[in-house]
Amino acid sequence: MVGWALSIDFGTSNTAAAHTSALSGRIETLPLTHQSNLLPSWVYAESPQRILTGAAAAAAADRGPARFMPSPKRLVGQVPDALLDGEEYALETLIAPVLAAAYERALVAHNGVPPGLVVLTHPEAWSSQQIETLTTAATCAGIDPATITTVSEPRAAAHHYSRATSAEPGTKIAVFDFGGGTLDVAVLIATDAGRFEVVAARGDTTLGGKDFDARLRRWIEEHLGESEPEVADALATVPPHLRRSIDDQIRTAKEHLSESPSATVTLDTGTGRHTLTVTRGEFDELISPDLDRAVTLARATLTDAGVAGPDDLAALYLTGGSARIPLVHTRLRELGPVATLDDPKTVVAQGALLAVDDIPTVGDGLDTVPLPRRPVLSPLVGAAPAAGQRKRRWSVVAAATVGLVAVVGIAMVVVRGLSGDGVASAGATPSAQTPAGDDTAARDSADPRNVTDHLPEPLSSHVMNCKAAGFTYEGNLEVSCDLEEGSSLTTGRVKDSPLHDTLSLTISVVDRTTALQDVLLFRSRYDPAGVRENEARTAALNLSSSSDMASVANADLGLLVNIHGVAGVEAAEAFAWESGLFG
Repeated sequence: MVGWALSIDFGTSNTAAAHTSALSGRIETLPLTHQSNLLPSWVYAESPQRILTGAAAAAAADRGPARFMPSPKRLVGQVPDALLDGEEYALETLIAPVLAAAYERALVAHNGVPPGLVVLTHPEAWSSQQIETLTTAATCAGIDPATITTVSEPRAAAHHYSRATSAEPGTKIAVFDFGGGTLDVAVLIATDAGRFEVVAARGDTTLGGKDFDARLRRWIEEHLGESEPEVADALATVPPHLRRSIDDQIRTAKEHLSESPSATVTLDTGTGRHTLTVTRGEFDELISPDLDRAVTLARATLTDAGVAGPDDLAALYLTGGSARIPLVHTRLRELGPVATLDDPKTVVAQGALLAVDDIPTVGDGLDTVPLPRRPVLSPLVGAAPAAGQRKRRWSVVAAATVGLVAVVGIAMVVVRGLSGDGVASAGATPSAQTPAGDDTAARDSADPRNVTDHLPEPLSSHVMNCKAAGFTYEGNLEVSCDLEEGSSLTTGRVKDSPLHDTLSLTISVVDRTTALQDVLLFRSRYDPAGVRENEARTAALNLSSSSDMASVANADLGLLVNIHGVAGVEAAEAFAWESGLFG
């Protein structure tokens, strides 16, 4: 077996790779494009047999923005499928082309000879099922499953950093991995064998550089709304290719603020070009609430590991693109000695090869590489779509013939197909779905009690005037209800408007899958200022700043509820808790 090894760090925003060089045998970063060590983790489903990735086919996203998926990694463990332009794709199918692009680059660097070992990295908190999604995608990408092993991202980063210094047994270090869409914090301890073991780890899959981009964009929109409202209106309706250009400008300005005290954003709205300047101080103020969350998570992880103070920590290593932001360094210095080495976006890929036992290094015999000891998980075939479902679902089988071309784009993505245990539910139908062609069943299913009987206490005792309002496109009965005037649930929560003197509701009963999908969409697609969740994260509400209607999804109850006339997100959240919609 030929003795070289490859690691792939599949990221939320970008993917990186490292290999044992064919020339020197040393661990080196592998360039994944002609211009960069990084490959954007974006995918575009041109067809089930041709899924594009990267940055060279931006026009494809302009032709069909609904086929674009910006961050498939964020959905791993949340749903098994993504709905792209009406067709369901297993996540493994969408991840495979990204891994395949890195693998093909590596094969070119080694004259087509396959590696004897392929190391895939993953967040520390990922479950075995999430890791299996990753390894299945690698198999679909053409990687020999017998060569695949995995290592957690913070463990990999720790090994990369540790090769620059010796660590005595018992030494504790922390890794703060802050990427485009996720934050991972881990504390590791050096062992007598010269390796590191994770002793505590926490993560947040809803916090990353994309949140900073969103905050900067909202700041720009608010600034324009006050100074140039006509530009703000034009900005809200720009076509997809201009919106992508604006997003690139915002992301570039964010990156420049890590090096300069100010940055310029140029906005092309189609009717003209408009320039704004943002200072580092303004940006720091925007992201401070997010960094409060990040520091709180890091502090809790250190507490879990028994780190009493900064003196108990040998180093707090920063990795990930968002770790470059100066305010991140400033805020983390209170927790321990901050340290960085090399490019924070590639250290995980490099460290992954160091973290695997017995990997060959310079001076070792490079003619063989041992097979991984971890049992490799066999490929999964995606579960079937729900009975009666018209959408087509493309499983990981289609990924074996996936085309590898680069693409950039923007679209709204809807995800479908998660059951309570994280597996696609086959044959499930909404409880209020009307059988086609059955008039008796249609009349019976239109009884409002089929919906109101599912309401929790005390909400059920406060609704009145409930009547059938129609059916959703999925066949679920919608029922509209008023809340009693003077109800304790409405006190102080009705918007001051001539249109409302009490709250009203629109309610539908759905399966757990559909409700969880809405919870995920609230969490990942809407302004965080208008989103609230319960502690179990099985229920969520969303209320935009310009609306008086809050939408609530509860997977435990199987309910989707719109609350009309509510006086703001705090009022909506209080109503959700007291009515039992969050309970």
